[in-house]
Amino acid sequence: MKFTTPRLILMWSNPETKENCTIGVLTRNDHGYSFRYIQNEVKRAFSFGFTLLSGFPLLEKMYFSNKLFPVFERRIPSKGRRDYKEVIQTFSLSLFDDLDWEYLRVTKGELATDRFYFIEPIRLEDRYFKIDFKIAAWKFVDEQVRLHPGQELNFVLEPGNLYDTQAIQVFTNESHPRMVGYVPKPYNGPIYSWMNKQCEIKAVVRMVLEKQNYCPVLLVAGSLPQDTDQVKATSEFKELVLKVDRTTES
Repeated sequence: MKFTTPRLILMWSNPETKENCTIGVLTRNDHGYSFRYIQNEVKRAFSFGFTLLSGFPLLEKMYFSNKLFPVFERRIPSKGRRDYKEVIQTFSLSLFDDLDWEYLRVTKGELATDRFYFIEPIRLEDRYFKIDFKIAAWKFVDEQVRLHPGQELNFVLEPGNLYDTQAIQVFTNESHPRMVGYVPKPYNGPIYSWMNKQCEIKAVVRMVLEKQNYCPVLLVAGSLPQDTDQVKATSEFKELVLKVDRTTES
């Protein structure tokens, strides 16, 4: 198996405001790797103290390499380390040809020494979309609110949120629903927009990360209404939405 997604989006978190900026796009294909900045987002991040990455000094340039760029490769631990092996086993990554790429995908390439991390794009095939992510603002309280794989959850729009007018709350699907967190940024943007268009969404707990305070990973799938103009529905989120054509996808 080659790889699950040809694109990862590089995020940067403002250390003061905690605001997340979509800094660039890392792409993988049969010929190697490419990286480019998302120029408007980087210019906005400059005002927060962001500086260009080592190895990518030009904002307007598209960079190419036949192997993973060093600035991203060092976000992957030695293959002999126990934590590396645990990730490979937990997510069954040995099925894939490019372990480093898949490691970045599932771990987000996060380091304790900086504010960068990767996210996957939302996959859109025809009018059907799919993505998985960890619940944001999750706090494990007690055994009664511990979620389990296969459990369905509900999304509720929260337009009155003082910090984010596109906030989406996540609730358990039971007679007395409990709020367990939020849809993380930047996924909340397109999902909020599509929910306002009455799209169908199903959220299911895919797995629970015991070593991360039992934080659940959700598999979210849905479909845009039949009469939806997909170009208009996705144009605002073009970097975040990966359109998949099964007739040409390798």
